[in-house]
Parts: sequence; C-alpha cells; structure tokens
Amino acid sequence: MSKTIAVFVFANDPLTQAGLRSELRGRPEIEVVDEAGLDTAAVAVVAADDMSDATVATVRAIQRNGCPRVVVVLAHLDDDAVLAAVEAGASGI
Repeated sequence: MSKTIAVFVFANDPLTQAGLRSELRGRPEIEVVDEAGLDTAAVAVVAADDMSDATVATVRAIQRNGCPRVVVVLAHLDDDAVLAAVEAGASGI
C-alpha cells in the first residue's frame, strides 16, 4: 500500500477550486483535505489570477496554519509575480 499525500486546495473562485479538487481526487496517491485538515496537509495548491496582495496574504495564512509547502498556480506570471510569490514563501510557482 502506497502512502498518500495530503493536499489542501484554495482558489479565488469556487469553480476553479472545485475543478482542481476534482482532478486531484482522481489521483490515488493524493488525499484532498478541506480547511479543517489544513494542518495535516503536506502541500497546498493556491490558484489565482495574479500574485495580488490577497494572494500573498493567502499563502502566508496557509503556512501560518500549519501547511509547510505552498504551490502557487497563476494565470498571469511576470517577474514581479515570481518575486512576490518567493517572498511570500511559495515552494513552487
């Protein structure tokens, strides 16, 4: 039996969040957790249009609440967004 990885998913809009959660649930090695299980997640996926102040705050809040790694998926990526994500503590972009 293989070990599963607990993953928390957050998106700015409910449709994107539901789509990401659905895709990840289809993977046997991934256990999607809700907000109540955030502190058990090994990684969080944050989807947003850009690296706004709200996205930065979300990344930091997720880490503060016990999830050590955050991967940020952005619709619009530029040098400033990469820098903001890294400064916020994102593990991947």
